Amino acid sequence: MTMHYLQKQAIIHFLADPSHWVNAFDMAFFNDKTRKWKSRTEKGVTIKSSDDGMQHVMAHDKTRAWVSFSREADDIILNDESGHRLSCFADDYTTKIQSDAEVLPMHSESEMGLRDPTAHVAQAPVSGIFIRFDARGGKTIFFASHGQKVTLPAPEFMGDEPKAPGRFFHEISLTEAVAGTIGMDAGSLMHATKLVIARDIGVEPELPAFNVFDPDKLLAMALDFMTDKYDPDWKGPWQWRPKIKPSVGDVSKLQKAWADSTEFEGHHIAVPKRFYVERRDDGYAVRTSLDDREAIWAQGNVFLDAVTGTTPHVETFSSRTTPDGLLHMLSHGQMAHDHRGREWSYILVHAHETAQLAEKTRTTMRDHFGLTAYNFATLNFENGLCMMAMDAAVLERISAASRATVEMMAMITRGQGDAPLLQKFLEAGADLKYINPDAARQGRTFANEMADTGNAALLAAYAATRQLHDMSGQKPAIT
Repeated sequence: MTMHYLQKQAIIHFLADPSHWVNAFDMAFFNDKTRKWKSRTEKGVTIKSSDDGMQHVMAHDKTRAWVSFSREADDIILNDESGHRLSCFADDYTTKIQSDAEVLPMHSESEMGLRDPTAHVAQAPVSGIFIRFDARGGKTIFFASHGQKVTLPAPEFMGDEPKAPGRFFHEISLTEAVAGTIGMDAGSLMHATKLVIARDIGVEPELPAFNVFDPDKLLAMALDFMTDKYDPDWKGPWQWRPKIKPSVGDVSKLQKAWADSTEFEGHHIAVPKRFYVERRDDGYAVRTSLDDREAIWAQGNVFLDAVTGTTPHVETFSSRTTPDGLLHMLSHGQMAHDHRGREWSYILVHAHETAQLAEKTRTTMRDHFGLTAYNFATLNFENGLCMMAMDAAVLERISAASRATVEMMAMITRGQGDAPLLQKFLEAGADLKYINPDAARQGRTFANEMADTGNAALLAAYAATRQLHDMSGQKPAIT
């Protein structure tokens, strides 16, 4: 799979258009009581049974054809997915079968296919009845106890694809026709869209993907692999020193380095956890949750505003730009609105290696400020051009909290014990994660900073505000 920047932009625009999405919520699926029945699978046939044992469904996994069984008085009623119905009553001597289909004698037990490892056949949870499905979903019902059988036809139309589990009800189709307008085939579009949603939009930025091998790295590994190596700790005669058995090791180091989805040439992309991909007859479909669909739409709308306007480029952004520096740039950025009317502040960064800058910034803003795809975007859309945007309300709140954190740390370092000022900083959202996210993830708080600097007065005020237990085991002095 390869994708160039114009194709990436086309994918983002396609994803951002609400008319391309449908709500795939299936009420019938959630009302289907058989979902909660006990289930087992036998030779390609899934058998579900109600708790009282009075109802059963046997479904062919390959074609989704099915036959249901239910007991009504002394009769066993069978129905299939196409509306065919038959009933049978069995006593000690005979079985009476009523069916529109012809009831035929069994020639031998071998036709049931019980010993054929390729046959999709299973015993019904009803004594003496077996069902064999053919490749198209046709069903042969064997009443083995009485040597009779009934054949029901395959479904005229295939059943719907099973609905995706969980919260993935919002669906967009990636058909061959859509792929053609972007200059791709459906398979390549599916892989590219997975990367754009996961990596570029940031729905699942940690999604693993393995790029093609770097020829130079592969050659170096092969040469190293063929070079004899000996035990460096060997103390015996030099000519008898044992060889070290070569091993390939971590092959991920052999892939081509990539920071942007346009630099990805592989096909090995992991199964995403935050969205869902289905194979369809005419291509693929991608499903997401409502929250992630909203993030995709929002970023796409802001991006469309940014690239169609006359926005000046920011030339001062670099790998040395701090998170606070980015907040400052965004606070003086351009304004755009998403599909819900939310105001976003954005900048267009012009710099060398914006792919690496975009990847690093996305990680930093997530780690420092806890921002997600719903409220922060960094889209590298041309060679040397990247859009960075943030929900304006979130930007204002984060900026105030970051400033309060810096001022609070200065107060702690100076040894001040100003409780009202402490309260002001906390109300503004001061949090250690804004200046030291690694320490915050390990459970460190402002209380640790106060204790380390010996600021007992401020620690007492902080403990009273936060209802903290004394960490040292001693009651701090009140001054």
